[in-house]
Amino acid sequence: MSEEKLGSPESQHVDRLTNQFFRGRVTRAQLFARATALGLSASALASLAAACGGGSTASTGAAASGGTAGAIRRGGRLIVGERDGSAADSLSPFKVVTSIDGMRTRLLYDNLVEYNSAFEPQPRLAKEWESSADQKQWTFRLVDNATFHDGTPVTADDVISTVNILLDEKSGASAGPALAFMKGSTMKKMDAHTVRFDLPKPYVDFPNVWGIDGTQIVPKNFDPNTADSAPNGSGPFKYVSFTAGQESLFVKNENYWREGYPYLDEIQLIDITDENARNNAFLGGQIDVSPNVDVASIAVLEASNAQVFRIPGGSFVDIALVQDDVQFQDPRVREAFALAVDRQKVIDVVYLGNAHLGNDHPISESYPHAPTDIPQREYDVERAKQLLAEAGHPDGINATLYTSDAGFGMVNTAVVVAGSLKEAGINVKVQKWPPDTYWSEVWLKKNMYVSFWSQRPIADVILSLGWSSGAPWNEGHINDPELDRLVAQAREIPDPDERKRLYTEALQIVHDSAATIIPAFSDLVHVARKTVNIEKMPPPVSTPDFHSAWLSA
Repeated sequence: MSEEKLGSPESQHVDRLTNQFFRGRVTRAQLFARATALGLSASALASLAAACGGGSTASTGAAASGGTAGAIRRGGRLIVGERDGSAADSLSPFKVVTSIDGMRTRLLYDNLVEYNSAFEPQPRLAKEWESSADQKQWTFRLVDNATFHDGTPVTADDVISTVNILLDEKSGASAGPALAFMKGSTMKKMDAHTVRFDLPKPYVDFPNVWGIDGTQIVPKNFDPNTADSAPNGSGPFKYVSFTAGQESLFVKNENYWREGYPYLDEIQLIDITDENARNNAFLGGQIDVSPNVDVASIAVLEASNAQVFRIPGGSFVDIALVQDDVQFQDPRVREAFALAVDRQKVIDVVYLGNAHLGNDHPISESYPHAPTDIPQREYDVERAKQLLAEAGHPDGINATLYTSDAGFGMVNTAVVVAGSLKEAGINVKVQKWPPDTYWSEVWLKKNMYVSFWSQRPIADVILSLGWSSGAPWNEGHINDPELDRLVAQAREIPDPDERKRLYTEALQIVHDSAATIIPAFSDLVHVARKTVNIEKMPPPVSTPDFHSAWLSA
C-alpha cells in the first residue's frame, strides 16, 4: 500500500481512516484533516489519497471539479438522463417512489433537514431543533427568510399542514408510514417560525426523519390536483414543464432563500430507461450526468474522459417471495430459494466486485446499528434440495421471476439468481417487464419479483417502509408482531448498544423469513462530464442533489 511496513501504526491509521471514509463516516475534507492531525508521513498521505480515489474517481463528500478549483461559474443548463421514469411519475413529494421522483422533488421543494455524508441531520428549512430530556417533545425553529415560489413565506403553519397530510392515510403519502410513530402526537405553533411536536412516545431519531424523500414541506394550500402542473415549493428550482415518463424542465429560483444558490440556470431531466441508450446519449453529448449506472458501463464511460463517482452504501437489489402466496407459504420453500442463491457470483457478475455480501435483511454495515452476529446464509445446494423435498417438491419446483431495467442491476441479478437456483432443481423463468409500467403492474403485485432499494438514513425508516406489518412497500408480506415490537422499542432507546441489540433481533426475524432475498449491497455509481462540478455529494442516496452543481466553461 506504501513504503510503510504493513501492520505499522501508520498503516493502521491509513486503514482505519480509509474504512471510515468508505463507510461514509467522514468526508474527504475531514479525512485529510484527521490524517494531518495524526502527523502521517508524506508516503502514508499518498497511500490514503490513492485508496480513497484519485484521478477521475470521486467519492462521498468530494467536490467534482471539472474546471479550476473554486472557480464557480454561474448559468447554463444541466441535462440528466435517469433510468427509472415511467408513466406513473409525479412532481408531488407525497408520491415519491423512484429515484427520479426524488430528484425532481428535491429540485422543487425543501426538507426541514439535509444529511451529511454520515446521514447525520444538518439544518435546512429548520435552522435548529431541541428535545426534552425524555425525547418526547421536540421543538423546531425555521429559517425566517424562506419563501415558496409564489412569494409567500414558509411558516410553522406550512410545516403543520404538511405533517397532517403525511399522517393522513387517505393521502397515500409514500413517506407516511415512516411517520407512523407520530400517531396520537400533537403539533403546536409557538410562533410564525417555531413548531413544537409532542410525541406519544420517545423517538431518538426524530430529526433524521425530516430529510427523507417525501417529507418535503409544501404550502398550507397545497392542491394535489395541480401538483404536476403548478408545483409551488421553496426549493432551488421552479417548474417549467413536465411529461410523465419522458422529461421535465426546471429553471433557477432567483429568490431562493439560501444565498448564492443555485448556480445553474436550468436543469432538464430526461427519462432514458434503456442502459445502452443512456450510455449512447452520454457518449454522444446529449446528457451531462447519468446517475445510477450499471457497473458494466463504467469502463466505457470512464474511457470517454468522464468523472465517476462511487458512493459506498447500502443500496441493494432484492428478490421478493410473497410469503402468503400459495407457492411460497411454506417457509422451507423460501429458505431453499435463499440457500440456492450464489451470492458471491452475484457480486462477481452483476457488480464486478463492487459490492459486499448481503444476508437477507436490509441493513448493511454502513448503518451505525448494523448487526454483526446474524450468521451469514451460505450457498448450500444440497440443503436447498432437502428442504424442497421435505416441502413436497422432491423433483424440484417451477417459478417465474419478474424483473426489469427499471433499476440498476435488476435484470442481471435475476439472470444470475435464476442460474444458481437451477442447481437446486428450482427452474425459474425470467420474465423481463417494460420499465415504464414495472412499478405499477409488477411491483407489489406478482408473487416473485426483483426490486431495487436505495439506502435510507436510519434503520427505523427502511424497516417501517418495507418490513414492518402494514408497511406500504412490504414486498414479502412479512407480518410479525415481535418484529414490530422490537422496531418500536428501538425508537425509544438512546443507548446505541441496546438499540443495536434490538435491531439485530428484528433483523434476525427478517432474515429467517427469507421473504426478501438480498444477495449483496452495492455502491452507487454516478457518471458526469468533466465540465460538471458538484460542490457537495450527498450520502448514499440514489441521486445527487444538484442545487450546488455548476458547469465549467
